Amino acid sequence: MSGGTMRMSGPPGASENAGPDQPRPTEVTVWELDERHVAPVVELHVHAFPDFFLTFLGRAFLRQLYLSYCHDPATIALVAMRENGGEILGAVIGPLQPGRFYKRLLLKRWWRFGLAACGAVLRKPAIVPRLLRAVRYRGDEPTGGGERALLASIAVSPAAQGLGVGKLLTQEFLARVQAAGLPGALLTTDAEQNDAVNAFYQRQGWKLEGFFTTPENRRMNRYVYDF
Repeated sequence: MSGGTMRMSGPPGASENAGPDQPRPTEVTVWELDERHVAPVVELHVHAFPDFFLTFLGRAFLRQLYLSYCHDPATIALVAMRENGGEILGAVIGPLQPGRFYKRLLLKRWWRFGLAACGAVLRKPAIVPRLLRAVRYRGDEPTGGGERALLASIAVSPAAQGLGVGKLLTQEFLARVQAAGLPGALLTTDAEQNDAVNAFYQRQGWKLEGFFTTPENRRMNRYVYDF
């Protein structure tokens, strides 16, 4: 599913003091995303990405998206929570095999996504071509090197700034990709007016592999992380 954060990684605590040598935050734990987390994660997504395409499609659409990750074993979907209160501080999602996942998602849940997007289409019919491109999305895998997992979206609450939550979620995501036996992971993020996020990934060892321009004329960077 392309558009919005599914073609990029959102602010992973970009202004936090999460340098490469910062220790793991002991007050934060990571859990598998499940249905009880979906509603607060949708709100986190809306606040993290207020002007992005997926947010425009609405909370009902986002709910279906995050539920699809809960129900698919070939995905990584994690939330970071405070140990003392259970407050969700961040979330990361991504498929292990992007092309197969998005095809499977469309076949199994197309009608749910269609119903969820009706309100947005009625408000702005001009989004239909972009929505059709989104449902045909199959990932942005570079050529060569085998299929990599896709870090599709990561969001961190403003309340978590300075706790290293973005770094923790990214490291947990990569650990699970490696455990699945894949050669690495990839992500895409905006190339312009996005220096803090690009610097964040570069500090974590992601390598700039290439760039492209979307049909909406957004310049995007593509990063890979190989083991």
